[in-house]
Amino acid sequence: MVSYIGIGTLTFQTKSVFNGLTGLEKVISYKPSRVYIMLGMNEMTWRSTDDMIDSYSELIEEIQSESPYTQIVLLSVSPVTSSVASKHSSYKKISSYNKKVKSLAKEYDVEYYDFTSEFKNSSGYLKSEYNGGDGIHWNAKGYTKYASIITSLDKELDKNKEIVE
Repeated sequence: MVSYIGIGTLTFQTKSVFNGLTGLEKVISYKPSRVYIMLGMNEMTWRSTDDMIDSYSELIEEIQSESPYTQIVLLSVSPVTSSVASKHSSYKKISSYNKKVKSLAKEYDVEYYDFTSEFKNSSGYLKSEYNGGDGIHWNAKGYTKYASIITSLDKELDKNKEIVE
């Protein structure tokens, strides 16, 4: 797993926090068979969605160029609580950002998975049962739920890969 607090679509490519490597360089160095990428939440408040999507495009192109056998799965960005969305209007663009990430996945012929229905309440905000306290990050129950979702997705993608091969 390549993870770091505060990393976004831009800093994943520019910030050397993994023993002198950027997140992108670290992922490529592993030449993984599959990589799941969920980026954008940390920069919602200071970058436009178009700039974030441009950075995402560069990231996909680099992985496809340097590790062509790596299956890329782009993941939606999680919802936030209604109180966070009302305090920081930039988080209201999560839904439109996720739609652009989905379109990007289609453009580059990579997978996209939207898990947010599992995390949203009836109003479209982060369910209180997964709120880690700040309205943005998940609690342990949320991370456990997310791990379960990704594990199931991984198994499904493996099955589909076997059928194709």
